[in-house]
Amino acid sequence: MFSFLMERLSRTLADTLEDVQTCATSEAMRFVCREFHTQSDWVVSAWTLDVIMRNVRSLLSRRPCNGPHESIHCPYTAPRYRMFRAPLWGSRPTPRRAYFSIMFAHSKALAQVYSDVLRTLAHRLRGLDPGTPFYVVTSSNYVEIFGPSIRGQFERDGIGVKVVGRDGLQLPWNISDIPPLRQLLVNLRKWPLADDATLKWLLFDPKLWRGFDVVAFLDSDMLPLDGIQEIFALPDGVGFASSHQGDWTQCEGAEGLNAGLMVARPNAAVLAAIRDRLQEGWLMHNATPYLDTENFDQTWIDLFFRHFSARHSLAVPLPDFVMSNGTLAKRYPPVTQELLQPHLALPMAYNFFVDSFHVRELHRRWEELGSAYIGLGIGVDTRSPGLRLLHWPGHFEEPWWRCSSRAR
Repeated sequence: MFSFLMERLSRTLADTLEDVQTCATSEAMRFVCREFHTQSDWVVSAWTLDVIMRNVRSLLSRRPCNGPHESIHCPYTAPRYRMFRAPLWGSRPTPRRAYFSIMFAHSKALAQVYSDVLRTLAHRLRGLDPGTPFYVVTSSNYVEIFGPSIRGQFERDGIGVKVVGRDGLQLPWNISDIPPLRQLLVNLRKWPLADDATLKWLLFDPKLWRGFDVVAFLDSDMLPLDGIQEIFALPDGVGFASSHQGDWTQCEGAEGLNAGLMVARPNAAVLAAIRDRLQEGWLMHNATPYLDTENFDQTWIDLFFRHFSARHSLAVPLPDFVMSNGTLAKRYPPVTQELLQPHLALPMAYNFFVDSFHVRELHRRWEELGSAYIGLGIGVDTRSPGLRLLHWPGHFEEPWWRCSSRAR
C-alpha cells in the first residue's frame, strides 16, 4: 500500500512540478525517493497531497475568457505552471535583483546536509530565473564548521557567500545586550539561536546588498515553481512583501505573515527602525504571540510591519493585483503609526504549505468550505493561475530528513 501511494505521489508531483527530480546537483531534495520511510502520518500526507494536487490541477485547468473573475470560462490550453511572460516591470528598467537564504549549523554533519539543500534551491532558481544570482548569508561563527569544502562546492555552483562579522558586514543588533529579548527567547527555548534566525532581516541592509534594487529571501525548505520571478515586481511605493496563509495565522486583526518568503527594497531607514525597536525591547514583555507560532523572528517582524506600515493583503497573485490597479486587496491601516512604506501580504500561491500537518488541515478545510477557500489565492479564474512556491514548514517536516543519506 505504501509503495502504491508513493508511486502515485511521485507521478503526480513529477507532472505537476515539471519533473523536479531532474535536479542533478544534490540528492537532498528528492522527496519522492524510494527511501521515504513508513510512518503513518507521512503515508496519510502522501495520499492527501496527491488528492490536493489533483484538485489544484483541476481548478487551474479552467481560465476566464474575458478577464479576471468573469463567470464565463473557456478551456485553458497553456501550460499549468508557466512563467508570467507579460512585462512585469512595464516601461521601467528591470530591477537588479538577487535571491538569498541563510545557513547556520552546529556540526559539520548538519552543515553538509544544509549545503546540499541550499545547492538544490540555487539549482532550481537558476533554471527558473537564469541570470539572477543566489547568495548564502551566514555568520562568521560558522565559517570553521562549514570549512573550505562546502565553500568550494558553493563557488563551483556559482553561489555567492556573504559572511556577517567579516569584510565589514555586521549584524546591527546584539541580542545578548537586550535583556527583555534574551529573557523572551529563554522562555521560548530559542536561546541562543535567535541571532542566526535574524540574519534574514538583513534583506533590508543596503550595505550587504549594494548594487541590487530588490532582494528576495527564501527559506531552505522551499521548492520554487515557474512564476516565482513575479515576487520582484513590487509596485511603486511598496518596500516589502511577505507571504500569508489566509486564516492560518492572524496578526492584530489582519492576515499574519510567514517569513519563509520575504522580498524587499534594501532600505537603511527600515533597518534602523528594526534595530531601534529591538533595542527598546518593543513588544517583548508578552510571550503569547510568540508562543502561538513558536517562532520569534517571524512573529516579531510581522508585528513590526503591522504596527508601522499599512498592510495590503492580496486576494490574487501579483500580476492580477497589478493589472487591477491594486484594487484586488484588502487594506489594513497600521496599528500604531505609519512610519514606513506600505507592504504586501502575498497570497497562498507564493507559499503553499505541503508539510504533513498543513496538508491534512488544508484537505479538511477544502472538504468543508469547497475550492473557493484557496481558489483566488492560487490564481483560479485569473490571468495568471498556478502555484509559485511549495513550503515544508516546521523542523523535521522537511523532506531531506527522509530522503538524504547524509541526514541519516
